[in-house]
Amino acid sequence: MSKDLTLISIDWDFFIWNGAESKEKITIHPGTDNEIDYPISLFFDWGHSESWQLALGQYLWMSRFSYVHRMGHDLEKICNIRTDDVQPGEFLTEIQKRFAFNEDAPVWVADSHVYATPSISSLGSFPIKVVNFDAHHDLGYDGEKIKNEIEEDQCDCASWLFHGLDSGSVSSADIVYPDWKGKIECRDFEHLAPHRKKIQVFTWSEWLKSASREKAIGSFICRSSAWTPPWLDGHFHDFYQRLGHEAVCWDCISPPEEKVGAYDACEPREWDRPAALEHAIQEEVAFSQAKS
Repeated sequence: MSKDLTLISIDWDFFIWNGAESKEKITIHPGTDNEIDYPISLFFDWGHSESWQLALGQYLWMSRFSYVHRMGHDLEKICNIRTDDVQPGEFLTEIQKRFAFNEDAPVWVADSHVYATPSISSLGSFPIKVVNFDAHHDLGYDGEKIKNEIEEDQCDCASWLFHGLDSGSVSSADIVYPDWKGKIECRDFEHLAPHRKKIQVFTWSEWLKSASREKAIGSFICRSSAWTPPWLDGHFHDFYQRLGHEAVCWDCISPPEEKVGAYDACEPREWDRPAALEHAIQEEVAFSQAKS
């Protein structure tokens, strides 16, 4: 067994296919005179922000659903947990094989991955290893932004793991991408130069072959509502409940002035499929009238 004390960090987007970087094509307006092959990445040409309010977030997911519906497809089926990739239940089984959990190992849940930082601080054991199961590496993507964050003693959902390594609270990081994503976003960013030897990158299949048994002293799970759809929130709730300990929700216990984002990850977001379909139909009628 490895001597490292490990925090398991899981982003719900690990399980949910997103075609933003895919080179696949999809037939839009199938069965009509307007049928054409279309880059599926354009279905996912979305902005993302954890500062959006609840109403805006709800409207954006409805608009995304409506846009794909106008193209002749169902976003609930496309932006979903892929049946040909690791399933959440199977994932937990493999995790339990490869980690020895302390009996009192805490489980934290939050909407933003930035809350991994106070989770690490709460463990009181430094430095620790982080194994991050995520569709993004969270090591920062912009050197100038990283410099500003260091100066201001800040981090966000895209850079928390870099700052853990940089501060010394994290000794090493294993980045585990889902097989559907691969390592397509993994680049040799200049700001990572001092920490390259501390970082290992795997796909899920590669990690399964190489992982040795480690001692897990805590688990953190984030929902990432700007990236993951509301129609899967029930599955998210079931997933973190299966970790075996009552989860502490950072969104609920954080003071309002310190809270990141508008969501409470322990509460499912509103999603009304019939209302979304009606919205899509109304938009389609409006676009048709505008063209005529």
